[in-house]
Formats: sequence, C-alpha cells, structure tokens
Amino acid sequence: MPIYDRINFQKLEVFDHVASLGGISRAADQMHVAQPVVTEHIQSLERRLGARLFEREGRRLVLTQAGRLAHEWCTDVLRRTREFERDIQGLADGVRGSIVIGTSMSIGSYELPSILSTFARRQPDVHIRVDVQGAEHAIEATVTGHNDLSVVVVQSPPSLAALACEQIGSDEVVIVAPAAGVTDKDQLTPDELAALPFVEAQGGSLRRVFIDQQLASLGLPARRTVMEFGHPEAIKTAVASGMGVACLFRSAVRRELASGELRELVLAGVQIAGPVWLLRRRNRVLSPAHQELIAEIRTYFAA
Repeated sequence: MPIYDRINFQKLEVFDHVASLGGISRAADQMHVAQPVVTEHIQSLERRLGARLFEREGRRLVLTQAGRLAHEWCTDVLRRTREFERDIQGLADGVRGSIVIGTSMSIGSYELPSILSTFARRQPDVHIRVDVQGAEHAIEATVTGHNDLSVVVVQSPPSLAALACEQIGSDEVVIVAPAAGVTDKDQLTPDELAALPFVEAQGGSLRRVFIDQQLASLGLPARRTVMEFGHPEAIKTAVASGMGVACLFRSAVRRELASGELRELVLAGVQIAGPVWLLRRRNRVLSPAHQELIAEIRTYFAA
C-alpha cells in the first residue's frame, strides 16, 4: 500500500512539531492537545512507515537517520500544502485568495499598515494576514512556508539556497531620550552616551545584535542596560517615563519625536541605518496579487 494511502496530514503536523521542539510534552503544549494524543500519532506514524523516527538523548528526542529523511519529506509536504491552500483561492481572476506576511517589529507595527491599507482598499477580495514577530522567526516562517514573504530589518539575511533576498530600503536608527531628564544635552560624544542608562531590545534578538554591532563599530564603550523589552512600544514607554535612552528605528518613533514626547540625541557625524529586506522562497510561484503587493512594498521603501 502506498505511503500516501496510510498517512494523513494531521500526523505530519504532529511529527513536525515533535521534531522541531525535541519533545512530546513541548509539542502537546504548543498544539494544545494531550500528550497521549501526540504519542499515539508518532507511534502510528512509525508503524505505518515501518521505521523508528526518534531516539532519546538525555531529556530530548532527536531524529534517527530514518527520522531525518522522513522529516525532510514531511516539511516539504507541509510547506507545499500551505502554499497551495492560499494560492488555489486566487486562480480564478488573480485578485482573490490570501497573502501571509512575516515581518519584524518596527516594520510590521509602523510601516506596513499604511501600505497594506492602500492595497486592501483596491483589492478587497484579497485577505491579508501579518505576523509581527522577531526577524529570525519571520525568516524561518518563510523558509517553512508558514508565510509567503517576509519584510524584515536585519544586517544580513541568512545565506540559504531556498531564499531569494532583496534589499528594498533602509530604516535609520535614532537615539531617543525623554522630553526632560536623563541628560540635558542634545549632542553627545560616545563616552557621554555610554554613561547613560539604556533601555534595550531583548539580548540575543536580531534587533539587539544589530544595534550592538553598529555601536561597537563606532567604538562606543559598553553600555549600561537597565531594562529589556521585546517590542519597541514598551521601549518607547519606558524611555518616555524617564528610565533611560534607547536606539530605535525612526519609523518607530516618528510620531513621538514630532509631538515632543521624545527627543532625539545626536552623535556628531554618525548615522546608522538598518537594511530592509524582502525575502521569499526562491521557487515560490507568485500570484498576480502577490506580485502587485510586492511591487507596492518596493516602491514605498525605495521612496
């Protein structure tokens, strides 16, 4: 009996979660099902394939050689199925269906909404979903087919054969302080800036790594971090409350700078900008709606 007569889509999703997360309990928590349900799916899949898929290393499940082969096939099936479900809706006239976009925090919160609103008014039959997350997660979702494309700010995207990467613009990094307090200067030397308390993005995030690299390249001494947040909205609120200063993309603070809630600090002769990248799977077939939206995104950031 062929494999496709014996394995359903749900089993592949369960298998993918266990393989990616390295454990039954983690997969069950993420899928919101009981652990015995996940265990039964994996055992059933192993029986139907006639091969053991996992072995235990300490507290973690790792793929066997057969498991790695099965997971490579599984992820390809899942990705193609997700893309097919979105694409089939738009085959009739090219302006229906759905588009899923992954994006980093600042781009997704402050830039894309205006672009997508204009597009949606012109193409009301196209459903758009935007997943605002860390750049690393948005890129991974593009690789696995969970989204159709990503628009992210990173210094350099991963060099993967599956990804087509296009730099479409840049977003300037600005140093912001509260309207009053923390420092009474508007222009600082690197040493003066380093002496101030910093409100930062979470350590290890691509956004934080990018800022660390840029400031280090300018010879800025180590900073004193007093607080970390996962979203620029929280960072802005903390800075406005007088907790310290922060490095944020101009798109994230444009309104607060204009209103006077925040003020910009300047390092003489220094300008930092983050590259904005558009990423998609290299072999992804784009519908007319995808192509139209991508053209609008390119035009917006080029300006």
